[in-house]
Amino acid sequence: MSILGELKRRKVVQVAAVYAVVAWLLVQIVTAIEEPLALPGWVDTFIIVCLGIGFPIAIILSWAFDVTPEGIKVTGKAEPGAPASPSAAPAITYVMQGLVLLAVSFLLIDQYLPNEARRSPGADESGSTRVTRFNIDIPLGDLDSQWLRGLILTISPDGRQIVFSKPDGLFVRELNELEPRLIVDSGRLNFIMPSPDGQAVAYWDNAARQIKRVATSGGAPAVIGGIDVRSPYGASWGADETILLAAPDGIYRVPANGGATPELVVATAAGKQAYGPTLLPDGDSILFSVANLGDWDGGEIVIESISTHASTFLCSGKHSVTARSGGALRNSSSPSTSSVVVINTFVRLWIFVKTVFMPSSEIASAAE
Repeated sequence: MSILGELKRRKVVQVAAVYAVVAWLLVQIVTAIEEPLALPGWVDTFIIVCLGIGFPIAIILSWAFDVTPEGIKVTGKAEPGAPASPSAAPAITYVMQGLVLLAVSFLLIDQYLPNEARRSPGADESGSTRVTRFNIDIPLGDLDSQWLRGLILTISPDGRQIVFSKPDGLFVRELNELEPRLIVDSGRLNFIMPSPDGQAVAYWDNAARQIKRVATSGGAPAVIGGIDVRSPYGASWGADETILLAAPDGIYRVPANGGATPELVVATAAGKQAYGPTLLPDGDSILFSVANLGDWDGGEIVIESISTHASTFLCSGKHSVTARSGGALRNSSSPSTSSVVVINTFVRLWIFVKTVFMPSSEIASAAE
């Protein structure tokens, strides 16, 4: 018997064909689920390598063994003139045909289904939902651990810039650039606030006791306004182009373009201290922390309306951070939903986070 006839008799050709189809199908499935499940990028490579290693093993096993109605047996030598022994060949043929049909169907769906139908609800305008993980090196020089614990760093709303303050100034690092750019050369600055469009950065100048802004491309800083405190207890740049600052007597609001005196929009009771004000998407509610002076262990996260001054308790905690859908934090495909992230406490570099998801409709009703 020729070598080809022997390969057919031992069903090596059939096993190789079935293995190839199954392997291809597995690779397609892994590729399809890699992004939705946020799997590491090396998973598909690992699967391909494993399938490649398994192929010669499958060929060797198919040569040495045969599947018969009595079970798996060692394949014997073919006797001249002997009829073909009964085997599971028909079953294998049906399995092969089914796998080929499944593979072809998967290929047709993947190639010809309209892009709009395959686009996930959370996709952006380019249709991409891929999660990218990467490290960014920040040149810290000879800074000691005491300064690192107070590292002032933030990311722009569009996710394309990292802004950070060091003792030698304020820096902007574009994600598509290798080195950060110095935009303010005046020592370490506090409360860095990128603008909603990412074109400017506001910060608190301790020496001048003023909020200033500077373009991310550089230039001379412009004064927005000031309050009579050594340093505010938190500040943020809202989507309505105003800046909120927390002071001992409450929360002030000032236009981001300057030219107006800061207005007290939320007054704190005697013996209370507000911290970390953030304007919520409804444009009227402010999320912030409040506590008795010197007792942040008993702090509370609250929402207060600017127009009605109605206050709503959310939970106990020390510090609050918000993120709108489509930003760095996301909890829904709806653009009208916000995530409220409450950081209760931190020890060195370990941060314990509690997350409260609150739709904008609930934020509006909570402040009534």
